Amino acid sequence: MPKQVFKLEGFHGGLNSNSDPRDIREIESPSLQDVAIDSVGKIKPLGGFNDGNIFHSGTVVTSPAPTFVVLASSASSIDDTYNGYSLFITGGTGIGQERLIVDYVGTTKVATINSNWSTNPDSTSTYEIRGDGNATSILQNRGLFVMSSDRQLDSDAGDELLIFLYDNANHTIDVKDSEGWDTALIDMGGSSTPVFYAADRVVRVSDIGLTRDSQWFGYIEDVKFYDNTTPLNAEGPPAAWVNVDQALATPTSGKCLISTPEANTDTDGIFSADSEYIGNVIDGSGTGVVEHSAVNLRVGIQYNEVVFNSNRDDWDTIQNAARRDETGIYPCISSKVTLIEGGPYTGGQSTQNYTLAFKSSLDFGIESSNSIVVPVYVSASEITKLIKFQVRMGNTNLGGTNDLAWDFSHERLNPDMWNFLVCSPDNISHNSSNFPISNCDRLDVRMFDNQNINSTLDRMDYYISGICSIDYASVSAFTPTHYSFHYTHLYDTQTKQESLPFKFNNVDDSSSPHDVNDINIVGASLLLNFDVYICPYQSDGSTYGLNKRISGSRLYYKKEENDNYFLIGELDFIENGFKFLPEADTLTYPITDTSNTTGNILSKTALIKAISLEVANTIDTFKNINGFSSEVKTLNAQYKTAVIHGRRAYIGNIKQNNKTFPDRIIKSQVNKFDTFPAGIGSVDVVINDGENIVKLEAYADRILQFKENSLYIINVSENVEFLEDTFRNKGCAFDYHVTKTDIGIAWFNIHGCYLYNGRTVIDLLEKQGIRLISEEDWIAFITDGVDGSADDSDMSSALIGYIPKKKELIIKNENNDIYLYDFVLQAWTTGDSKVTESTAMTNFALNKLQNLFYVDNTTTIRKTWIQDPESTSNLLYKTPDMDFGQPSIRKKIYRVRINYKGDASELGVFYTTNGDTDSYQRFEGTDSSTGKPTGSEDATPLHNKTDLTQWHQAELKPSTIVNTNNIYSFQFVLNGIVGSDFEINDITIVYRMKNIK
Repeated sequence: MPKQVFKLEGFHGGLNSNSDPRDIREIESPSLQDVAIDSVGKIKPLGGFNDGNIFHSGTVVTSPAPTFVVLASSASSIDDTYNGYSLFITGGTGIGQERLIVDYVGTTKVATINSNWSTNPDSTSTYEIRGDGNATSILQNRGLFVMSSDRQLDSDAGDELLIFLYDNANHTIDVKDSEGWDTALIDMGGSSTPVFYAADRVVRVSDIGLTRDSQWFGYIEDVKFYDNTTPLNAEGPPAAWVNVDQALATPTSGKCLISTPEANTDTDGIFSADSEYIGNVIDGSGTGVVEHSAVNLRVGIQYNEVVFNSNRDDWDTIQNAARRDETGIYPCISSKVTLIEGGPYTGGQSTQNYTLAFKSSLDFGIESSNSIVVPVYVSASEITKLIKFQVRMGNTNLGGTNDLAWDFSHERLNPDMWNFLVCSPDNISHNSSNFPISNCDRLDVRMFDNQNINSTLDRMDYYISGICSIDYASVSAFTPTHYSFHYTHLYDTQTKQESLPFKFNNVDDSSSPHDVNDINIVGASLLLNFDVYICPYQSDGSTYGLNKRISGSRLYYKKEENDNYFLIGELDFIENGFKFLPEADTLTYPITDTSNTTGNILSKTALIKAISLEVANTIDTFKNINGFSSEVKTLNAQYKTAVIHGRRAYIGNIKQNNKTFPDRIIKSQVNKFDTFPAGIGSVDVVINDGENIVKLEAYADRILQFKENSLYIINVSENVEFLEDTFRNKGCAFDYHVTKTDIGIAWFNIHGCYLYNGRTVIDLLEKQGIRLISEEDWIAFITDGVDGSADDSDMSSALIGYIPKKKELIIKNENNDIYLYDFVLQAWTTGDSKVTESTAMTNFALNKLQNLFYVDNTTTIRKTWIQDPESTSNLLYKTPDMDFGQPSIRKKIYRVRINYKGDASELGVFYTTNGDTDSYQRFEGTDSSTGKPTGSEDATPLHNKTDLTQWHQAELKPSTIVNTNNIYSFQFVLNGIVGSDFEINDITIVYRMKNIK
């Protein structure tokens, strides 16, 4: 039979180690190492990770001591330039040594190293200085994260990719921008294993061990209490990157005083000439009316005039009781409080079963347009004596039929707080036919108690403050009931994530009477007004005391009988004002400085005065603003994995309210990536299955919940999440065994490597129903068991990454060998020791150019995947075991012709026959000029073809021709050293079929 040729010119089928070499496709290979498959029709070396950026190189001048070295004259003249960088001896004496530069002197070029040289370099030694200039201790396969930003770390604007790197020695996170590293910008507070997620250019970091508080790191641009032209005295910190706890902490301080502001002459009290707090009452310590680093509230009523100021000497008569001015409690209306001391009966009008506080010579009216408010305060120990209060008004001797009377029974009053007894046209108890009275000049307050008038028992004591006239208030005002007051913090300017409400502290709660954050409106409605004192600095006035994320607050009132917190309004620390509704576009009241700025707190206090509501808001509650109840126990959670999808954060394997939930996912509120209300937003599609959540990822309206053995696909396209699919044996052992690609989510486990493409799970070890990588090979690789010993049986050292530019997956094992998968070609190749590390390496990440990189230990050298071919000493390529379509017919092999270029002078070229895997046969050498056989056997018959503009042909002749006669199959093998410029275009086998006998 005549000679024939068989041409191999496609090498992109990749590795197929599962089928017999005789049964695979011509473009596949049973053994493939350090061979790139992304170029159809060529064999060329695989790329690899570079050794990091070279910042300087040269020849050593001298190394007079083992602790330092003198660099070349071209080295930097600036001190400390190379501190934290690595010094590599790349040639000459001491080649291969690496040390960390701990100090550098620019004038002498002396670089001091962290440990002695084993062999001192000398003037024959060449060196390179590499690295990122940051010395830190790295977690294996973890601790690296990147985020795009429009800010540099010095706050300058810039198109940046920030690199976050966990320092395992100091338990902090260093951050790098284009200008270099800034160390310890995020403090984890102790030993931790970080897990990151980012949203709206803010990084959140949790501890996988669930022992450290989760952290928040972002750029806060808006300055609080500053209007772009004139800062308030309470001006907050400048724009900067900030690290604070991720938790939306509820306020823990802030006082509320029930007191209607008025202009007075206090020099140290609550009524200055400007109707503001003044002196030590605000700026002192102890029982002051405000707390530093907090929002403080003052609550009063909207009145028209003070009818009577309740000074003890201004009362005409106090019957059956003593009286004195009370200074132990602040007045709630006007500037005075009178204590009416019942005491035992001592004579007088023995038939009266009440005490009487009487005032005449007044001038006021009670008509359809107004009401009269009498504030009284009764302690808990005294109120048990009370039957009722009665308020009488008129212009003649009171107590007859010509006056008006209002009764307020003891059931309607609350102890230990101010009770506003509202005498309105709608709640007259006696003589209503006399209404209206336009010229009342007399008023008395009668307290009926249950003490026997002939006994020696003390009658009830109570306190009474200024009496005022108010506009008649409809039911849209604050209706009769018990009220308390609360506030929240708003975190972040754009999202306004809201904390849980905090009830304002009492101004004085040491003993009765005391000023408490409660009022009780009795009888009829009235309208309140509010002053807000925002004291953002600490007590010494030198340090901003609020969390720098806090951009405002919301004020709420609560009715005793109702669980809802009703909105009073919102404080905006950025726009510097108050508005009634969260969605309002304009501010109703401005934030100003206090009129008097004496002292540490007053000098740093921002004030909003005379907030007057026209109605009491009964629509906007904490719950309908936020979507969850104020009764939830916490808004915060720790987590072991997190992902952003659909403007929500999903966190899994959580700890919340001191309880761990290893198989629970909870989701944040929309656009509120730190808000995780307990009991709300749980995505418990699969629980109690005996597995823990390892990793969450998101793709195509799906959340992928990876557990140790199982994968659950959760559909989140609608308002209600539901389990869409379950894949057994498709889980993962560690979160860094999963990576996101632009075509889906890829991961690996002991059984294989997979891709979820938004529709289904694809086994990447299979192609067209045929397995490419044998199960034995895969397990041996992923557990580093190629040598027969699975040194990484739990796969904790294995790692996956994605190379977007080539659409390739890279998986490395403990031995730092790799498997590389090309999504376009659906093909695999392998690499020998393609990843290098000292004692540890981080996980993979993508840099600004979308190149895959990781950070090496101690020297923080960034090593980036370079797609360009690199020289290798371990290239291995085997053709299929070719039978040329006739497995049962004997053949004779005459020649193998190769078209190649580049350096192949040390490449082993061999062949085997009939499926032999024990021994390689050799070819004759080739003439460097003609490429013809030389007649002498040569294991490396090819040459260094430096002319890369053309293909060079080598004609390979088997050195022992009898070994290729009467064979059934033939396999061609390349194994050894090649340069980075090496390529093969095609391989042609010249053979002849033997006659069939």
